[in-house]
Amino acid sequence: LAGSAASHYPATTPTYLAIEVCPRYRLNSLVGTDAEQGSPGGNMTKADLVEQVADAIGPGITKKDCGLVVDGFLNAVKLALANGENIEIRGFGTFKVRKRKTRMARNPRTGDAVEVPSRSVPVFKPSKHLRARVEKLDDVGF
Repeated sequence: LAGSAASHYPATTPTYLAIEVCPRYRLNSLVGTDAEQGSPGGNMTKADLVEQVADAIGPGITKKDCGLVVDGFLNAVKLALANGENIEIRGFGTFKVRKRKTRMARNPRTGDAVEVPSRSVPVFKPSKHLRARVEKLDDVGF
């Protein structure tokens, strides 16, 4: 990883990162109210995310600069997960790396038993606040 962003971190990086949403830039409004979100169930792209973040910050930042910030954030999350670190974003959720155990499975063609080796997988656990907001979709019949 010579020359990459990983070489800029000190050798004693914490294994648990905590990020709090900054109220100064109204980033909590990214989750939005029902009126802001439009119809539920659509897909949001990274470009949509950049646009919403730029709108939340206001006229002080361009979409290009906002795109760099979003890319930087996503790269930091990927790097932390690749290093086995957990990322906690209060009010949003926690990204973790979990170790799946070795298990037995079946080959669907032959029916033979196959051993699936253990592996690490990224997982996301939503916060209570986010879970409660998503559960509101059940009230509107989504």
